[in-house]
Amino acid sequence: MKAISTWICAAALVLAAGCKPQPPPEEKVPVPATVISFTSSATEVEAGGKVTLSWEVKDATSVQISPLGGAALELADPSASNGSVEVAVNQDTVFVLTARGEGGNDQGAVSVLIRRDAPTVAFSAIPEKIEAGGSATLVWNAPGADSATITDGAGQVIHSGAPQGSIAVSPLGDTEYTLTAGDLSAHAKVAVKVAILGFTASVQAAQPGDPVTLSWHVGAADSVTLSATGRGVLTTITDPAQIADGSFTDTLPGVDGASGQVTYTLTATQGGQTVTAARTVYTGADPVVTAFNAPAYARTGNTWTVSWKTVLADRVDVIVDGVTVHRATTRAEVEDGSFTVDTGAAPQALVLEVSNARGGKVTKTALVEPVGAPSLVSFNGNPATVVNGGEPLTLSWEVPNARHVRISVQGGPVVAERTGHDVEQASLDVFPNTHTVYVFEADNTLGEAITPQTFTVDVTNPAHLIYSAEPVPEGARIQITGATVNGQLEPLDFTPTTAPGEEFVDISQTGNPVSIGSSDDTAAYLVDLGKVFTTTVKGITFSGRRISIATNGWFFFSDTTNSGVSVPDTFLPSSDYPPKAIVPFGRDLQNQSTTRIYWQLDGSGPSERLIVQWTDTRRYNNSDHLTFQARVYADGRIIFAYDRMSNLPQSVEAAVGLMDAAGGAVIPPFSQFSPALHPVAGDALVFADQLATPIWIRASQAAQTVRVHLPNDAFIDIHDSPELLPPGNFHIDEVNFHPSATAPLGEWFEVANNTSSPIDLNGWTIDFGAQGKVLIDTPLVLPPNGVKVFGRSNDPAQNGGITVDFVYPSAITLDDTAGSISLTLQGGKYTTAEWTSSVGGTGKTVRFEKPDPTVLIAGGGSTITCDGTGSYGDQIGTPGTKDAPCLHYHLSGPTVPNGFESIAATGTVIGSLSGSSTDSVYQQVTLTRPIQVFGATTNTLWVSSNGFITTTAITNSYNTNDTVPSTSAPNGVIAPFWDDLVGNATNSAVYLKQADPDGVPGSGDEYTLVSWENWKIWAPATASVNFQVKFIESTGDIEFHYGSMMSASDATYAKGKSATTWLETPDGRYAIAINVESTNPGIQPNTGYHFTYTP
Repeated sequence: MKAISTWICAAALVLAAGCKPQPPPEEKVPVPATVISFTSSATEVEAGGKVTLSWEVKDATSVQISPLGGAALELADPSASNGSVEVAVNQDTVFVLTARGEGGNDQGAVSVLIRRDAPTVAFSAIPEKIEAGGSATLVWNAPGADSATITDGAGQVIHSGAPQGSIAVSPLGDTEYTLTAGDLSAHAKVAVKVAILGFTASVQAAQPGDPVTLSWHVGAADSVTLSATGRGVLTTITDPAQIADGSFTDTLPGVDGASGQVTYTLTATQGGQTVTAARTVYTGADPVVTAFNAPAYARTGNTWTVSWKTVLADRVDVIVDGVTVHRATTRAEVEDGSFTVDTGAAPQALVLEVSNARGGKVTKTALVEPVGAPSLVSFNGNPATVVNGGEPLTLSWEVPNARHVRISVQGGPVVAERTGHDVEQASLDVFPNTHTVYVFEADNTLGEAITPQTFTVDVTNPAHLIYSAEPVPEGARIQITGATVNGQLEPLDFTPTTAPGEEFVDISQTGNPVSIGSSDDTAAYLVDLGKVFTTTVKGITFSGRRISIATNGWFFFSDTTNSGVSVPDTFLPSSDYPPKAIVPFGRDLQNQSTTRIYWQLDGSGPSERLIVQWTDTRRYNNSDHLTFQARVYADGRIIFAYDRMSNLPQSVEAAVGLMDAAGGAVIPPFSQFSPALHPVAGDALVFADQLATPIWIRASQAAQTVRVHLPNDAFIDIHDSPELLPPGNFHIDEVNFHPSATAPLGEWFEVANNTSSPIDLNGWTIDFGAQGKVLIDTPLVLPPNGVKVFGRSNDPAQNGGITVDFVYPSAITLDDTAGSISLTLQGGKYTTAEWTSSVGGTGKTVRFEKPDPTVLIAGGGSTITCDGTGSYGDQIGTPGTKDAPCLHYHLSGPTVPNGFESIAATGTVIGSLSGSSTDSVYQQVTLTRPIQVFGATTNTLWVSSNGFITTTAITNSYNTNDTVPSTSAPNGVIAPFWDDLVGNATNSAVYLKQADPDGVPGSGDEYTLVSWENWKIWAPATASVNFQVKFIESTGDIEFHYGSMMSASDATYAKGKSATTWLETPDGRYAIAINVESTNPGIQPNTGYHFTYTP
């Protein structure tokens, strides 16, 4: 009772003399980050050229630089207030600097263009959509122009001057900006979402008949409407000035009952988008408690605090266990107060009694339970090893004073979380399927916690998914038919692919065309279906006789049109879409001259369906060709199907899903739903109440995660993927797409087996592209390391005298200018041959190399090709015979260790490639003994101080390394470490040595070394890199060797962070790459690489 007595004394003091509140501590307002400058060393470069991005920021905790829509760059110190980073630019790029601060973020942007023959401009808005009151950054680049002008939609000039730069804009509504630089122009659009920036009431509480003034500040709205509870609309404002900053005075009405309130709602509208804000004014006899906070638990031996906020009240009593311990009577404390209570030895019953002079009274209650510090008695699991995935592991614990526990997988998701008294001692069954570390955390909800505990379990036989076919090519359409543990399957982290019956159903010939404009942007069209159509998906009913179809890739059932916003969110849920919106591809889309929209209602009963199809639309101001549809079935299914998604960059995502009835959530398809997706042609998404096995997927190296639901609400997650065919087991190695006139049916192609085992192609499909597909429906065995020939005819008089192993229909012809052939299995392409008229020719075949992941291809291609060799009849080619490789070199096996041979003492300095701070020098070298490079004999090399050799003349040292092969000079680059290298103050040189270890000419042990010793990379202040090229003269093989590779200030540069290491073909079309501007795998000291030559 001592504690109670203390409270009573304290209360008596307060009641007698009042209590002087302590001033609240001064809050430190977090300061937002500011971008002072963000620049690029160049605004225009050659493809692959490098620029240095420099920044200066203020009050930033971190900075990030990323190409627009791309991954962040690696910065040496992301917390630095100023710095720079060098980056290679391979395409027109906008780089965005984001400075993050405790009080907010700031952005800057610069644009870098790839140099072209004709003048060009770039103009972007970042972001493309803002909320009213926010800002966007316009960034522009007009290389070669003297100046640039930017105007807004009203024609007002907002910039006139520099041809490159950025500027912040805060438009009040959707605005299209125009950049003019000489004769060139470009456009950037900023969409502004309506926002209520402020909404206040002049009083919080008043009596009936008193005036109340409602004031607002609104941006980007067409109109605002003020309404009140039970009385409807009070006023509608369309005057722009009154919309932006307006007010309305109302007289508070009488409210029935002792306690009343009037809620005023402000609705701001822009097109089909609305936002609302509400303010409540209290009136009536009873006081109102607007906030009441008391803890469920309080620390023993400490205190706890109750707080409140009220209106229409004159007194607040704090009552603990029936005793009034505090009374608030001052206006300030009654309206917003708090009181601190000593924690009792037993649970304490709290009553907050709020009253006024009119006799009104309300109460709030809580129970506050004392709790001590949590202490761990035990946490364990049983068994330590689970034999089979799907069998339970029981985790048990005892933690006195725990009121909250959480069990999670280390580095993974939370498995269970519980609160309350009963968590002190409990157990939980979990179902691991692999080596798993479970983390157990427990606390008393008051900031005191035990040290997290772990329990590790192994699974001897993990559960697996069962697939309809294995092994298959990547991309093959197969089924998950079940799992090795029984239960209902639920896909978690992938989207099931198109199943039979779910494919795109083209209604362009059968559907009803919608009347649209050829260039409509942000428009909507009302369609009368002629009858009411209804379906229910996951408890949400979609129903109506009319639908509103938006150009921006969505529709909903409505009696009025709703075009939505011009640049809708690409994430759901969003207020940019109305409730129950059906969104197959939500994006800023624009009709083009070939765009059509169709709808069709067909079927009957449960199979009745509504189809809405967008045909050949595009993203605003882009050259896409997008065709997709939504099919709504009466039986509760909705399917989104995608037919053509041409010219759609991989980085472009769209809002995809169904909005719920309130418009505040999204109904996902059967997958772990990403709020933004990148649909591709052939995809289909299914929304339904049940997903039956089998589940159709596209085979991939990435594991699928499927949750198998077990009895008693338990589950097991299985991470699995089907077995894929290893790449390169066989490939299309030769094609005659344009035979000579002597062979009218002489087109053929050859498939080579690259393994020592026979391969049966029965069941595979030949895909001729637009020419159609042919199924191989009979045994056709590729012999070990052998070939089979496929042709239009097996008549030697018609096919040029060749033996054909498989004859496909003679009506199929191969394109003479550009074509392709693929071998597929269940829709997955395994080998593809693509050609253009630049290879092969009339009566000359084109050869195709076995896929090699180490080979980079100029122009980003995917096929290694070369002209045919040998002959048959009057044509060039080798039908029925496996050809030599196109590249002649291949990277052999693992690295070659400790092969570096310093020749500083035994070699000869190459011309001017030595001396203090030598930079950007190249030298022609004449060899005493010729060497073999790519099958050609040469005794002349051109050596650059920047870490590479060529066998063709150069006129530049090329301190900017290529990152993709190029037919532009330099070509045939033999690059052990191509970077911007500089000689150190002493002992830096490039040496040449032609060695004959046994002294016997022509014995086969001769080799030639070109060795860079003690050079440094341009960026780090201190470095010493040592590397060399070894030409093995008897075989034509080439080796790269590395000695000490040291960079004191930044070791990543010595590992190849900014260097290119490859062997490029003489024509510059291909390069066998070891490392390109990366530290993974990077170049390691005392290692080497061997390129084997095949004639």
